[in-house]
Amino acid sequence: MNPTLDDLRHVLQDEAVASPAPSPDALVAGATARVQAARRRRAVLAGAAAVLVLAGGVLAGTHAGRKSSEPAHTGPFRVDATGGAFPAYSDGGKRLLVVTAPALDQLNGTIDVSTTPGRELTARILCKPDSIEDFDQRKIAKVTGPSRTPAQIHCLPSADVAMNDSVLGKAEGTHTPVDLDVFVNRREFSPGSGPSFAHATISIAIYESVPFAQFPKPSKPAEVDVLGDFVANTPKGAVVLRRPRTTAEANTATAFTVPYSPNLDLDISVHGPGRMKVTVNGVVVQDPFPNDSPNPPVDGFHEFTTWAYSGLTSPLDPRGTAAVAPLAKGTPMHVVLTPEGFTGPNWQVVVAPQE
Repeated sequence: MNPTLDDLRHVLQDEAVASPAPSPDALVAGATARVQAARRRRAVLAGAAAVLVLAGGVLAGTHAGRKSSEPAHTGPFRVDATGGAFPAYSDGGKRLLVVTAPALDQLNGTIDVSTTPGRELTARILCKPDSIEDFDQRKIAKVTGPSRTPAQIHCLPSADVAMNDSVLGKAEGTHTPVDLDVFVNRREFSPGSGPSFAHATISIAIYESVPFAQFPKPSKPAEVDVLGDFVANTPKGAVVLRRPRTTAEANTATAFTVPYSPNLDLDISVHGPGRMKVTVNGVVVQDPFPNDSPNPPVDGFHEFTTWAYSGLTSPLDPRGTAAVAPLAKGTPMHVVLTPEGFTGPNWQVVVAPQE
């Protein structure tokens, strides 16, 4: 049987007879206080242990290198198996993985993405709700992939925005780690300023490039006016204009020659799915902004996967002038167009004075 406070009182009274000071009541009070203090310490220690367990869980969840029981992610990010608002295929890429997290001041983690070796990886970010003022400037994500060069992405309210893609490099294996660093833009916005992110979320999608032949071709939207848009966007003073009239012509190689002038540009416009290679005197016309393009030319072919009006403009001399001597004015420039996979007369090529 465990002793009680009454038993303790009797012992203390016997002790008091032999030693009258201090009084039994004082000793009981002191003992009671010590018992209560011990109970409080046990409660505090138990609470501290619970806090440590919770903190350990948070730390485990935010540590970039810790593995998780949930597949394909670490850190505070959680996999959205539905893909969220991100399209399964977009801008020549296939959606691989979508992760989401609350829009905290700072988020860090590493996600493990199943990839196809050799394919280009891109990332895009979606921030909700879009009613938050300056969300696109207040929240920034630095995403680091195979290139090991962080790609900086700003929040956008739409998941299907090609300009939001950032190139991460080519996958080197079947599993690729991607580091995520999401933070508030303190350089331009002071702490506490602007709207609250209390109920905001951030979603990040990883895409990989898909061979053109495997990319699903979207149907033509009813509102698309290919010819009308071409006419409206044709540069003034065109020296040469090539615009096919039939689907067969749209997929047939064609060529022309024009005398060189340093103020002439080669303008390629596309208004539908297809791919095209353009050479000038045997030199392939490349993307003028290769580091910013999520879909660099493949074997010299520029690939277009949507019905959006798009294209590129390049100087008529594709060699550039940084490392080679400029051409003499009037030098013949032989332009060869090789189109493939177009579903209709959805392209035009123009040589026109620079604007």
